[in-house]
Amino acid sequence: MISAPSHLLLLNGNNKLLNMKGFFSSFILLCILTMSTVHAQDLPVAQRQTETVIEGNETFILHTIQKGETLYSIARAYEVKASDIIDLNPDASGILSPGQKLKIKIHTANKLVQVPEIKPQPIESYVYHIVKKGQALKEISSIYSVPENEIMRVNGLNSKNIIADQVLKVPLDYSNFLEQDKPVAKSDDGFITHIVSPQETLYGISRHYNVTIADIIEWNPFVSEGLKPGQILRIKPRPIKNTDANPAQHIVGKKETLYGISRKYRVSIDSLKIFNPGLTEQLTEGQLIRIPDSKAAQFITHTAEKGGKTSDLAHNYNVSEEALKEANPGLGNKVKKDDKIKIPLEKVPTAVPSQNKVDTSESKVLELNTDPICPAEFKQIHRIFNVALMIPFALDEVDTSALRTGKSAAIKDLPFFRFMKFYEGSLLALDTLRKHGLKVNFHIFDASRKPEKTRKMLNRPEMMKMDLFISIAYSRNFELISEFCKQHEIPLVNAVSKRSEIVKDNPDVFKILPDDESQSENVVNYIVSLQRKTNVLIIRSNKYQYGPLCEQLRENLSSQADREEIKVTYLNDSISLLRRKLVAGRHNIIVCFSDNQAWIMDLMRILAASHDTSNITLIGMPSWAEMTNLDTKSMMKLNVHFLSAEIPDPISPLGTWFTNKFHQSYFAEPDELAYRGFDVTFFFMNALMRFGNDFNNCIGNLQMNTIQTRYRFSKNSPHGYENRFWNIYKYNNFRLEILNRSN
Repeated sequence: MISAPSHLLLLNGNNKLLNMKGFFSSFILLCILTMSTVHAQDLPVAQRQTETVIEGNETFILHTIQKGETLYSIARAYEVKASDIIDLNPDASGILSPGQKLKIKIHTANKLVQVPEIKPQPIESYVYHIVKKGQALKEISSIYSVPENEIMRVNGLNSKNIIADQVLKVPLDYSNFLEQDKPVAKSDDGFITHIVSPQETLYGISRHYNVTIADIIEWNPFVSEGLKPGQILRIKPRPIKNTDANPAQHIVGKKETLYGISRKYRVSIDSLKIFNPGLTEQLTEGQLIRIPDSKAAQFITHTAEKGGKTSDLAHNYNVSEEALKEANPGLGNKVKKDDKIKIPLEKVPTAVPSQNKVDTSESKVLELNTDPICPAEFKQIHRIFNVALMIPFALDEVDTSALRTGKSAAIKDLPFFRFMKFYEGSLLALDTLRKHGLKVNFHIFDASRKPEKTRKMLNRPEMMKMDLFISIAYSRNFELISEFCKQHEIPLVNAVSKRSEIVKDNPDVFKILPDDESQSENVVNYIVSLQRKTNVLIIRSNKYQYGPLCEQLRENLSSQADREEIKVTYLNDSISLLRRKLVAGRHNIIVCFSDNQAWIMDLMRILAASHDTSNITLIGMPSWAEMTNLDTKSMMKLNVHFLSAEIPDPISPLGTWFTNKFHQSYFAEPDELAYRGFDVTFFFMNALMRFGNDFNNCIGNLQMNTIQTRYRFSKNSPHGYENRFWNIYKYNNFRLEILNRSN
């Protein structure tokens, strides 16, 4: 939950969130100081001006502030940093007044140039809006002058249902674009003329005519230098399907009803009435009805013209009352006037949209291993899921006084920015799955550090309707969330903790990060998979450390391996015996349990002397990857293997696709949390689509492509599920190679 003063936070996607310095400090300060009063009307896009002033050998633009303009909007108009404007105009750090003049320095070879218009890329700037009690999506759309469907798209929403304290990402790219009819002149070749209005963008024009920005540039090459008011553009609009001049026609048969026709053609009664002015429920045999293009929807929406019984509505549409209530959670026995009711339709033969609509690299993300008991079909694709993402943004705890110091540490340590990339990775997963039929209401909640706020949030009745919780909450709050999910039998994913205690006594909890104890079973599986005569030497640097892990590894190797094929020796902490235990003619695998860098370097020196006469592989601990003094060439010579809970595969099509997509969407580099946000959301949403709420019965069979790990869950009743997978990788010719991801 978020307190009222912190209901907005503005971000600029042109900059990397975690790496900003001077501009970032100024920018955040401006946001914090204004976040309690910012509305759409306070965020106009300033107009570039042409008045100049010469000082010495430099020429500056002299910008006269107009009513409603802010420092941020002016900086955005000239594509400069707000801090640069303040450096030239110290008074700009205070309140700006209409008529005040600012010097602007444009960093370009020309004194005055038209800044190129937006290139084909996603929306750059957003407001993060916290939904107030009783607030509807229509109201938020009106506040920011942003279409409701765009707010739904960027937040992964499948319906307009929102709830109090939900965090919504609102794009600001529509502030100057209203979809209104303009006088146009048509030509014989299908082109029309469009006169550019002040403040119009290529992006807005492209959406208005259902074309791409690339199309507009191809038809009008000069616009690549920037749009100017009054310019005339040639545009060939693409037709919108539901306004086809020659729609299908239906002749009403005997005793046929409008409800039946609506179901038959999979379109709503509202759509039929729009296409057929004057159409009512009173049909006559032989009447001609124009049918708009069908999109093979799984639901049609019925708008109740008057109140009535739910059973009567179900009868009219020839569906069961149970199916109607299942499609409309919360629907009672009566329907009120103007209620929007989803009418479920029979499943169409091709439930999953054609793979041809997805690029090759992206389509590979849905490749699965199949199983006869838990097949990979999208059995639940017709359902609309409700998923709660609990992230500790802690906006109610922001210390604005610390931000005023301008220290970057105070900014980058904010929980909001620390976890934002997890959220952004989740959104990309949703975008991908929506192309394959996913329908989900994705609710974002601020999981405060304070347990009492988390408890109050969980007490809301809508929380019981969630199909899945994904949490990166702090431990005390996670305990509350876990108890709630256990009580209501809702699957809960913990995406941050390695502690096995989090799954204790809750059969519905899924722990993503593996614990250290599961390292040994992954090492054993890898050694057995080599299928060769192996001499395994287990060694540690300190006889008082890692004893249980060493013993567990030795027991697992002894129980799963043929002793004639795999010989196991436990050397404890004796490097001096190591060379004498190497066996010629066998693959010598040394598993080392140590995080003592000096001792490891000594171990590698001794092994290097025997490398020419022995086939050696050295397997180290996860901490080795962080050691800076280990020589890369020596590690490759000794075939050093590392373990990691998460590591992106640099050559996988999915990893490459995601990195490029993240760059395009957020203008930043993805980090470990961004990858994890994608992996977790993608994996568990797939589980819901394929198996429904009971996916835990098939979770072990859902082996699919992810970016930086594999999920292999193990359950110990009555406890929850733990991921047991560790990546094993090495460097081959200075390139990272993951060795066990495909097993």
